[in-house]
Amino acid sequence: MDIDPAIPPSGSGCVECLASGGWWLHLRRCAGGGHIGCCDSSPSQHASHHAADTGHPIIQSYEPGEEWFWDYATQQFWNGPELAPPRHHPLDQPVPGPAGRVPRRKDDCTDMTTIGFLGSGNLGGTVARLASAEADIDQDTRTVPDFADAIRRHEVIAAIERSAASGDRVKL
Repeated sequence: MDIDPAIPPSGSGCVECLASGGWWLHLRRCAGGGHIGCCDSSPSQHASHHAADTGHPIIQSYEPGEEWFWDYATQQFWNGPELAPPRHHPLDQPVPGPAGRVPRRKDDCTDMTTIGFLGSGNLGGTVARLASAEADIDQDTRTVPDFADAIRRHEVIAAIERSAASGDRVKL
């Protein structure tokens, strides 16, 4: 199995983002080695890169109140064992994080890849559709948390759609 429940997490935030001055939307914990990386909705997607580089396909959410596991190899949610504490980032750490590094407005970004959600092949199209559907919100003043909420809604909808298509049950 690709899980070692005895290994503690590597820290309180994405290892690579903290080292490079980057930021994240949500955090994921490698269940095989404890590495903390940023989610695929984050600009740098370090958790999935770590999984590909190390062959550790199973992650657990590192967000408070979230216990789910994801297997990158099978692209499915599942329940796993309780991992060594702590099981989430510090409660005073903001989402997105870390504090002081997250662009507060779209205009604060130097290019669309900086904000991560827009123009990427990952969720950019979905966010663009959500943004255009909410045309009453001024795009110039939309904040990153607004996009984070849209991403969360999309992730839940996508999980439900995958579950319905496969006939599997998904616990969110």
